[in-house]
Amino acid sequence: MKYLFVITGIGFGHLMREEAVIREILKKDNDAEIKVATYGLALNYFKKRFSSTEIIGQKFPDTSYEVDATKVIFSNLFFPFQYFDNIKKITELIEKFKPDVVISDAEPEGIVAAKKTNTKSVYIYNLDLNNVKFEKNFGLYTYIIKKAVSYSHKNANQTIIPVLTQPPHKEETINYVNPIIRDLPNALPLETRLMKEFGFEKQPILITIGGARFGIGLVKNIINIANYYDENFIVFGVNIKAKSDNVTILPFQPNFLEYLKVSKGVITLAGHSILSEVLVYKKPSLIFPIPNYLEQYQNSQLMNGYCIKGDMEKLGLVYMRNKINEFLGKIERLKEKLKGYSINKNGAIESAEIILQEATK
Repeated sequence: MKYLFVITGIGFGHLMREEAVIREILKKDNDAEIKVATYGLALNYFKKRFSSTEIIGQKFPDTSYEVDATKVIFSNLFFPFQYFDNIKKITELIEKFKPDVVISDAEPEGIVAAKKTNTKSVYIYNLDLNNVKFEKNFGLYTYIIKKAVSYSHKNANQTIIPVLTQPPHKEETINYVNPIIRDLPNALPLETRLMKEFGFEKQPILITIGGARFGIGLVKNIINIANYYDENFIVFGVNIKAKSDNVTILPFQPNFLEYLKVSKGVITLAGHSILSEVLVYKKPSLIFPIPNYLEQYQNSQLMNGYCIKGDMEKLGLVYMRNKINEFLGKIERLKEKLKGYSINKNGAIESAEIILQEATK
């Protein structure tokens, strides 16, 4: 069968979960044909593996720690025109490729184009506007997101919402599935073997900001105080010079989950994919939600009790030291809490099954 994936290109999280879903589809459908429409980081990643079409994505102005709604709006003044151009491009791709199903991760254009061509569609997005209440009002930003998500839910044949700590269940055409990750821990080598292969004498603390520039200020703060700690820090995906012998800077690593498996804990933003991996791998985390970012605000709410939370708007060397001290002091308590977290099935497998079922109807 033929599958067209329309994937948001912001950060690494969306592309990583769709790679996991595609992998499971290929296991179940040996004759599967895959095409991808995307942009940004996802385009650079998928064009090496599948036939890929470039679309235009929203722009997020470079900033060290927050989503500035005004800057986002002004940076995307022409996006309404580009949005319709995307729909035209995806529609033409559907008419030429004739997929059995369109899978759209956080991009409503894929659902619009599927509806125009009378093609079956599946919408994947972790933002749950139905069951999670927001204590904070995000104004126009929330309104636009709600409209896009609501449209996609109503017009897709099936919607997949990967959960963090909520129980998986189904509500009509909305499927709440387990976290979507590439590999469960037991699929990877033993920790002792990985420690030896990496040459680690002690478990490192991982720092990752998921390909976004919003966390650059956070990373710089940690690097500046790293030498106060008898810990080894590994920073992923940033082009910053380390100022301490106990900090290692690495580019994006396809085997990141192997590093995660041997880690002592993780310092990160509140992206859905990294938090899914942290939970499934039962790793203590110190998380910093991006201010004014609706999705990360929800993710941080769902992580209550499973992590330590920091505030990006309070960043500074003294504050950072206090938060890391708190995190290190509560790691054992977090480990105990995480022992009670478990999933019975990888959400990637559940998602692939839903997509295959829809494609064969």
